[in-house]
Amino acid sequence: MALEKMNELTVMTSMARCPTPRLEKEVVYLRAVFIKLGEIETVKECFSAEIFLQAKWREPRFDGRQDMKSEEINWTHYWNPKLYVDNAHGDPKIETWQSVVFTRNGEAFVLEKKRIRGSFLESMELYQFPFDTQDITLFIASERSFDEVELVDDKSDPSTINTESFVQAQEWQLYRDVDTFTDVVEKVFDNTTETHPRIAFRCHASRRYGFYIWNINLVLFFLISLSFASFSVDYTNTPSRLQLSFTLLLTNVTFKFTVNNSLPKISYLTYLDFYILSSMSLICITSVWHSIVNYVFIGATADNIHLYDKYVLGIFGSLYVSGQTFFWTFVYFRALRKKNHFREREQEHMASLKVTRL
Repeated sequence: MALEKMNELTVMTSMARCPTPRLEKEVVYLRAVFIKLGEIETVKECFSAEIFLQAKWREPRFDGRQDMKSEEINWTHYWNPKLYVDNAHGDPKIETWQSVVFTRNGEAFVLEKKRIRGSFLESMELYQFPFDTQDITLFIASERSFDEVELVDDKSDPSTINTESFVQAQEWQLYRDVDTFTDVVEKVFDNTTETHPRIAFRCHASRRYGFYIWNINLVLFFLISLSFASFSVDYTNTPSRLQLSFTLLLTNVTFKFTVNNSLPKISYLTYLDFYILSSMSLICITSVWHSIVNYVFIGATADNIHLYDKYVLGIFGSLYVSGQTFFWTFVYFRALRKKNHFREREQEHMASLKVTRL
């Protein structure tokens, strides 16, 4: 009899220590502050950062207890959304602390604050490289199922980013607005079909393309322009013409390898790839012409061949100018206007923050 009472007491004590289960889906309000953004590694497709994360949810068991001290609470006895970083690369350093805040009506909310330092995975979209704008995203998910908890953005306390402490300000332009979106994920290692809520805090950074224009595009422009100088050599001197063209072609190949070292092994072409490959194609076509000019017009007079050679020079020159015009017009309307769009969003975001503070 005494043993039964002892077991019953043990069960009641353990139940008191267990977090109270929620009968309805609990709403958790989240806010993220990008305190310091480190290096954005294009090749490894990740970025390093120090981020402050705040989660807030209702705790009815604390209602009306404004005199309680947060440091005296054993938080393992209370409900928790069990948040984790879904796109962490390696083991980030996370410092966590909790506190309780109350509304004017005495309703209690738990504040869980995390300071996260580490590296985070980010899938880079490099079609527009080097005129690209990349997402910098923090994914926060819950170990609880989608039926238990809902993760939402805390509109009362907007997420922000500190652009002044950005390490790569010379290479990237970081925008101040932070947007959010939600989705669901499946934890495949649980052998279950449960879905779990996830929220993403996303900011944007545009690559500063000046380095690539002055050191790659402009140099290639001069090199391809020099390829037309091979037409100044007499058409009968085929080896000299081809020597000039092959030298420029090898220089283009060197540029291509240099660009490849700045990118991951992607299966599609970037804007800079198109520019370099187009330049190489023009040199190859020019080399083919120099090789066949002596055999195409067999029986023609030297004056006529010189005239045809000038016509071909004019055609190649027109194609080159047209291609340059089309490329830079395409870059302006597709990539640079996208950067202007994010600048406008940044201005709207800063204006909304001023209105909120007022």
